[in-house]
Amino acid sequence: MKSYIFIFLFFLTCVELHAQKVRKFSLDLSYGLNGNFFVRSYTESGGLGPPNETYLYKKNFLGDVAGIEFKYQLDSTSSLNAGYSRTANKAKKNYEGIINGVDVFVRDFNIRHHSDFFHLSYERRFKKSNPAFKYHVGLVYQKTQQQEISIERYFNAVVVDERSYKNSGLEEGGFIAGIDFQKKIDTNVKLGLRLRGYYLISVQTFEALTLTPTLTFAF
Repeated sequence: MKSYIFIFLFFLTCVELHAQKVRKFSLDLSYGLNGNFFVRSYTESGGLGPPNETYLYKKNFLGDVAGIEFKYQLDSTSSLNAGYSRTANKAKKNYEGIINGVDVFVRDFNIRHHSDFFHLSYERRFKKSNPAFKYHVGLVYQKTQQQEISIERYFNAVVVDERSYKNSGLEEGGFIAGIDFQKKIDTNVKLGLRLRGYYLISVQTFEALTLTPTLTFAF
């Protein structure tokens, strides 16, 4: 009987030690708001050609973003992260005009801008004594899909286009940086809030800001 009790206590001790050890891997899911500066940078009247042309290119500054991230814990204070996120910004467009005697109408037509971000980053606590606040920095690679409408009177044409990496080589590279606040809500689950910025060094522009609640699962 004593031997069974000893085995049972030994088993409980092993389970407890396993639960307390630092888990090496975690999965992070996020969804929230993005503010995209690029989609507001267009000039829609004559900015890309003759002064009587119209370019329906701008989208709303605010959109949404969803992401997934894998983390490898280096030690109790830092990790290496690899992630993917996708932003979406859209706008409703209207236009009425005449081109070479032909009436042209664009009515409540939604156009979209999607950005796919792939990143590698290093994450660390601000203070060892405070695990809730962290910062991260890293490299990012971006691909985009841009829906655009051009009213080109000079060429007597209306162009409805969706440009992308595949047909127009739309890709950029740069840096990301951000801060996280996380609170443990279960043994291996954390709920948090993340603020992140994207700077594209290939075109020297600040692309976007994102603010997302996060849910992290350690395993």
